[in-house]
Order: sequence, then structure tokens, then C-alpha cells
Amino acid sequence: MRFQMLAPVVLVAAILVFAGSAQADPITPALSFGNIKIGTRMDGFDAGWAFSVNSSSLVTALGFIDLSTFGFGLGTGVTKEMTVTIWTDAGTLLASAIVPAGTAGTLIDGFRYVNMSSALRLDPGNYVIGSHVNDGLGGPLIAVDTDSVITNPLITFRGGRECCYPGAANPSFPNEPSGANGDFGPNMLITAVPAPNTLTLLIVGMAGFVFCYRRRTVQ
Repeated sequence: MRFQMLAPVVLVAAILVFAGSAQADPITPALSFGNIKIGTRMDGFDAGWAFSVNSSSLVTALGFIDLSTFGFGLGTGVTKEMTVTIWTDAGTLLASAIVPAGTAGTLIDGFRYVNMSSALRLDPGNYVIGSHVNDGLGGPLIAVDTDSVITNPLITFRGGRECCYPGAANPSFPNEPSGANGDFGPNMLITAVPAPNTLTLLIVGMAGFVFCYRRRTVQ
């Protein structure tokens, strides 16, 4: 009888303990830079980089480089409005977002981001992130040696991509390798797909335990 009275108290206490200790996986940039060895260039085409997803991940925001944070570019913020895209390796568009010109985007490690309306799940496989800079004026990209690229453990960098000189559709799939240097205009914020919620499992387990004990006591 005494245990029956204490069981709900124990359950609530356990829930509070686990709720206080539970932590979500961090949301971090897909890549960042070490030492920049090559400056900037202005190109009038779609460009980006290919990558592999190592474990199931969620993309929560898309972004574009703010050259002024690296000592390049004109003015402060993203040079002009950019369309950032994510594709399958076969060229199927999965998601896109418009990063506004200037400083409206959230600045993280040299890139300005806009949140996606809903997170995009990427399971292990090959993908491409691109940026549409094809408006006849050229677009700012930053080229660096690939050995100075620091990638998130969730992905593997597979080299730069480009395509479609001025006149192509907006956006276009950057399907051609761009050589040893990546075209690091676009970037993304990613996090690991959450594992089964420990708190949920605890609640279900404790509730089942209390139910079985009460049933046994009644019998």
C-alpha cells in the first residue's frame, strides 16, 4: 500500500531529473574555414559544393557567405540577394531559400543564414548545395584550398560544383566539378536526427511498471 502511494511521486521525480539533464544535439554549420589562401572571384553562374551525409541529419537553415567578415568584398553583409539550394546528386531539387542582401541574415562563422520553414531530413547519401548568382551582374564566391575546409562530422566534403553561365534558369543544378578549389558561397546549418526521446521512454516504462504493480496488488 505504501509503495502504491509513493510510486507517482517517484515517477514525477524521475521525469524532472531526466528533463533537466536531457540536451538536444547542437545545430552547427556544415563547414567552416581554416586559413584562406585564395581571395575572391566574381562569377555569373550557379555554384556550390558536393557533399556526402554520414549519418541522418536535419538541415534547419540555408546561408550565404558574408565576404566582409573575411576582409573581402564591398560594404557589409551579403553582397546581393542569393537563392541557396540543396539537390540530390542526380539533380532533384530538395529545398531552397532566399538569403537577403545586406545584414538581415543571422551571422554565424562568416555566413548569414535564414531559417527554413521546416527542417529538411537528409539520410546517408550524396548531395549538392548550390547558390544562384546568375543575374548578369556576377556573384561573390570565395575560393579556398580544400585542405583548409573544416567540415562538420555529419558530412564529408566532395569538391566544388558549378554550371550554367548567364542565361540559365533560376536556380540550376551545379553538376560540373569546379576543380581543386570549392566555390564556398552557400552553406547550411545541420544537426543530427534526434534519437528516441529518453524522457518519453522513461515515462512509458515507469507508467507500465506502476500499472502492473497496481494490477498485481489488486489481484
